[in-house]
Amino acid sequence: MNEAHAGIGPNDCLVTDNVMSSARNLIGGFPLTPINFADLCEFIEMLIIHERIIMTLASFTGSPLEDLVRERIVTSTMFRDATPLEDRERQFVQKVYEQCLRTLEEGGTFGRGILDVPDSHEESLETALLRIKIGEMMLAVDHGRRKVAPDAKESVEKIRHLYQVFKDYADAVFDAAQYFHVHAYAGASEIAYSIEKTVRSIPLRLYDELRKLQKERIDQFLITAGYKTYDIPPFALIVLSRCKRREDIVPEILWAREEFSDFRKTCTTRAVEIRDASEHGTFKDIVNLQTDLDKAIEVLRRKVDAPTTDSRFVYRLWNLIKAATPWGITRDVLDRLQDYDIDRQHLQNVNGLMDVWKKLRKASSYEAILRSELFPNEFNEEDFAAFSTYLEHVRQYMPVGMNA
Repeated sequence: MNEAHAGIGPNDCLVTDNVMSSARNLIGGFPLTPINFADLCEFIEMLIIHERIIMTLASFTGSPLEDLVRERIVTSTMFRDATPLEDRERQFVQKVYEQCLRTLEEGGTFGRGILDVPDSHEESLETALLRIKIGEMMLAVDHGRRKVAPDAKESVEKIRHLYQVFKDYADAVFDAAQYFHVHAYAGASEIAYSIEKTVRSIPLRLYDELRKLQKERIDQFLITAGYKTYDIPPFALIVLSRCKRREDIVPEILWAREEFSDFRKTCTTRAVEIRDASEHGTFKDIVNLQTDLDKAIEVLRRKVDAPTTDSRFVYRLWNLIKAATPWGITRDVLDRLQDYDIDRQHLQNVNGLMDVWKKLRKASSYEAILRSELFPNEFNEEDFAAFSTYLEHVRQYMPVGMNA
């Protein structure tokens, strides 16, 4: 069991209620949709990458996810095992929490999943689709990419007012994430409301490198060959490949969390380093951290692209020559071994990342998962394609330099 600790840690994350309730519903038996599947994938990611998931509204009970609260991997609210010690931070969290509660008071449907209010697949899907349509429309209007006819302005403002409480909730959660320099997750139906405040924390930056490799080495090849790809990130691919039934998902997440603990520790260590460098260090400290990460990622990408036989050859030689004398060994071999040792030192800066890539190579293909017994006869290719198009469209509104 995780030890409880005060405050919000450098590798904790904040989450809106809809990610959790949507993932819970899919695990609990709701039919597959691209919306709840995206939330499930995000749910798997955050549980493996981060030390804790900090809820922003009251938690649910009597669900497959209750064990995660009991293990203190998930807190039931921002004031459960995550209350900051300093008065200034406590006041800030109190303000955020009150804004989150206001979501329930003024727009109750947004919190219904978290409160265990009777729900149905049809109602959830209808509400999620409506949020998506409104959010995308508001983004386009606010950025001047869609004009509002004079006779429609009053209607648009009424809709904006109706959904403002929901945007305020997303803003509060992401403002808190920015304040504490951690990552925040929003549900698939909330992306349009939070996209402009997305912060890519150091843990997410490391994980994004894996996603880039996945897109370059797998997705682009499939697309070139005329096949479709789907947005299933590395950890979700690994976990769902191991599941035969939905009841297997939470136990497999917990197993993967333990299996990839080295990567999570790396994420935590790097998050602490950037926090300390920014608060108490010098520009040199920040530049050195950036350089170390860049070199490590460069080595990782080179290793992924290298022929497997070459890697094995260098590895075997290294073990043999460590116990030998240098006489009679060619300069070329020594140079290769020296380069190998330097690479190994760089990879230690992102410890665990290469292991995730190796496990990812054994994961099932996209369609093998989506058409598996986990989701029997539920996968709709057209719906998933339409949702991918929506995500691509909304991501254009991300802050400059944040596009993945």
